[in-house]
Amino acid sequence: MERSTFTTREGRFWATFRRNSSRFRGLNKNDLAYLAAIDLQSFFAEASTSLSLPAPPPVPLPSHATPPPERRDAARTRLEELRRRHGRRP
Repeated sequence: MERSTFTTREGRFWATFRRNSSRFRGLNKNDLAYLAAIDLQSFFAEASTSLSLPAPPPVPLPSHATPPPERRDAARTRLEELRRRHGRRP
């Protein structure tokens, strides 16, 4: 399950985010660098929204970062959908 949690208490801010480990399997370091940058951008955007701050600047992509193949993303999305529907891990 992918989720982010933001908590503000007594002038302090805590944030956690979780990502499915399955989305990282079989990827090379270039693909992983791309996912890390995209995830950080998403995390910062959600945190700034939670704190009512202006949108953060974009996270720069490392020079070796390449997007993962779309076929893998489609397969991962389908697998997650099946897991939710059937309530167990195949």
